[in-house]
Amino acid sequence: MSRARPKDLRDITDVLDVVRAWPKISERALGVFWIRRSPFLHFHVRGDERRAHAKRDGAWGADICVPFGASARAKAALLRELRTRYESCIRASHSSAR
Repeated sequence: MSRARPKDLRDITDVLDVVRAWPKISERALGVFWIRRSPFLHFHVRGDERRAHAKRDGAWGADICVPFGASARAKAALLRELRTRYESCIRASHSSAR
């Protein structure tokens, strides 16, 4: 799977806007997010299949299927999953800092 291009992310701009607002998040390239100095989230596309690759507890978790033209319900589910993973990475980074 290749990295998603800007046009591959247009339909989920609202989701990405929410992620951009989270504390300690930076976007190094469109759709490529880091928590402080660690990669956190990016997207891949193959044909008509799009997946989010996001960390959980500081390690890459299972891919998240993100259909093109995602419904409001699918976007809400994606955002919930990303938030859960984000929070687990924040907790993991606090644990390792101790």
